[in-house]
Amino acid sequence: MGMPTDRGYAVIIRNQDGSTTVMVCTGIENKQPVGVFAKHVRASNVAIDPNVKLVRTASYGFTTQIVEVFPANGAVQVRVPMQTRLTA
Repeated sequence: MGMPTDRGYAVIIRNQDGSTTVMVCTGIENKQPVGVFAKHVRASNVAIDPNVKLVRTASYGFTTQIVEVFPANGAVQVRVPMQTRLTA
């Protein structure tokens, strides 16, 4: 298992070439990312934990909670933070 590298709200964008960009930001306001501090650009594989809640718009999706985003096993992983999983 990889070590989490980024923690925040994730915005997931499908690119025209079939790849995916995952941005990590400090918040979502009016369905827009605020304070983007990390990007995983043109990932060929993104694995989203089924416990992650997503809101989808016409051009992207975003998480409704803070998540951990990190590369592992050939994919960008998006998961609920470990502490949240242990207390839920």
